[in-house]
Amino acid sequence: MTTTDPEPTLKISGPVDLISGIPYLLGFKPEESLVLIGLAHAALVVTARVDLAVITLPAVTDTIEAMIRGGVSDFILAVYTDGTAEQYRTLIDDVTIAMADREVLLLDALYVTGDIWRSFMCSDPTCCPPDTHRLPSLPTAFEVAATVAGMTAAPSWDTLAERLAPVPGRDRLLEQLVAAQQLLGQPLVNGQLSLHARVAVGAMLTELELDKTIEFGLEPVNEVELIGMSVALRQIPIRDDVWAASRRAERERRCAVAGPHASTA
Repeated sequence: MTTTDPEPTLKISGPVDLISGIPYLLGFKPEESLVLIGLAHAALVVTARVDLAVITLPAVTDTIEAMIRGGVSDFILAVYTDGTAEQYRTLIDDVTIAMADREVLLLDALYVTGDIWRSFMCSDPTCCPPDTHRLPSLPTAFEVAATVAGMTAAPSWDTLAERLAPVPGRDRLLEQLVAAQQLLGQPLVNGQLSLHARVAVGAMLTELELDKTIEFGLEPVNEVELIGMSVALRQIPIRDDVWAASRRAERERRCAVAGPHASTA
């Protein structure tokens, strides 16, 4: 990875990296789930999850077919459960047959319970003993790389759903949001920082520097202004303007505090 890469390339090396990486691929740590990892040419294409509590073979095959239409040619399965591996062996066998019928390859099928894992496809007890493959207590290389890349994994589906739940009272802000989009919409579509956009930038700077609100007695930003900021900040040129202006303001403040001989670097 270099500083010119648009996005970092994360590499998975072996089952342990894959198991530790699945929560980052889904956005949360799966529980009682069948996870389907879809690959093409050894690169990840898409990841899907089916709840074991309501799982049926038709539901799984429908998911497989949708992933194939999306460009997947190879699969890895992972069963996350508090139950035993034997409870799901028939399911894995049926899914394996369904994949063969659709001429796609199942590379591996993993069983994960707590910090123990094994492969459904390995029957050699010297290679895959029932309870001695344990996940490391320290972060894996993939987890470290994913964190550096800005990826996160919620501890559960419920936690993720709570994070993404709508803000209470958001319906009453819809009218103001539409008005802000109409006000800034055309200038933003044209890629121009119009007067309206520059006003939004100024309002954002006011909000970003709350200490100045107190120092100079400025009025706090209200809901309508905050909505306008949110709409404007979706545009990269405006975000760049905000960052540049805030940096200038920070330098000016440092110079004012340090005196006329302070460096502006």
